[in-house]
Amino acid sequence: MDKPHVVIVGGGFCGVSCARRLRGRADVTIVSARPYFEFTPAVPRVLTDGGVKDSIRIPLQEALPKAQVVVGTCSRITPDTVFVGQQRIGFDYLVICRGVEYPVPLRDASRVFTVKDGQDALAAAPVLEVSRRVLIVGGGLIGTELAGELCTKMECEVTIVHPRESLIERNPSRASMAALRFLRKRGVKVVFGEKVVGRAGEHFLTDKNRTVDADICFWCAGIKSDAGFLSEAFAGVVTEQKTVAVNECLQVVGFPNVFAGGDVTNVQEEKTAQNAERHGHVIAGNIIRHAGEKPLARYHGHVGPLVISLGDWYGLFVWKGFVWSGVLPGLLKRAIEWWCLFSTRYL
Repeated sequence: MDKPHVVIVGGGFCGVSCARRLRGRADVTIVSARPYFEFTPAVPRVLTDGGVKDSIRIPLQEALPKAQVVVGTCSRITPDTVFVGQQRIGFDYLVICRGVEYPVPLRDASRVFTVKDGQDALAAAPVLEVSRRVLIVGGGLIGTELAGELCTKMECEVTIVHPRESLIERNPSRASMAALRFLRKRGVKVVFGEKVVGRAGEHFLTDKNRTVDADICFWCAGIKSDAGFLSEAFAGVVTEQKTVAVNECLQVVGFPNVFAGGDVTNVQEEKTAQNAERHGHVIAGNIIRHAGEKPLARYHGHVGPLVISLGDWYGLFVWKGFVWSGVLPGLLKRAIEWWCLFSTRYL
């Protein structure tokens, strides 16, 4: 039997994980807007040290030497073809794992940045360098880690506005309190229970009529999955939240040869690199099973250990109800980064 042709749309954790497991079992084409894999959990460090970008990127062709790499933006997908510019790519199996966007709902978005990838961080860095007051919208994982990076490395006033009543609220309360203590001790102001809804020059306005003055704003809230490139043929699988509906085997509902993983799916779990990697692993296995006419494996959400960095030398290790804070968890995050990049490049 000939090897199936698998097209993977997205070169992040899910896409690379899937492609690596399919080596030797399928002909793989990976479509990515950028020619490299990036360890995105380290992106906040690019804000304070632009040279970091080179150490957290690996060319996709180097990571996946046997795959065909197509650099470009996927504009449309039909049940049998992926369109990238003028190029048409047919497939036996398709994996959709494009990431998310942070739409900024402000009429005036000047000096408002996101940090979803290294290019975002590089664009914001020159403005950040001359800014004295920094506003971070959102106190989830990204916003909290960003605050930790800035308050430990830069001389600026940092304010977080978070609509919930605790930071990183999907984690144990002990982790939330540990992060809050660390940030407040270093001068970070945290406003809970409010949303940034408007702006007038340097004045950002919340829904509780609070004014926060800032020279630069980082928008780390309200993620929106990037599913707009799906054609009318797939319109029924896009949810109200603009995610892609998948079944328990990560197949796109109604399309047995199409899978989706990572942030773009409607799987109810923390959107982390670790979970995206698991999606890629399960999807690759299920493609192999489906091609061999074998039963597919179900994806079971797994709450694994989570390491949250607060600057270079402090972090939180969270697993179920256990929370460990200090220097060693901070170093552990760097060790995870090293291992991920090493294994992606060489194993």
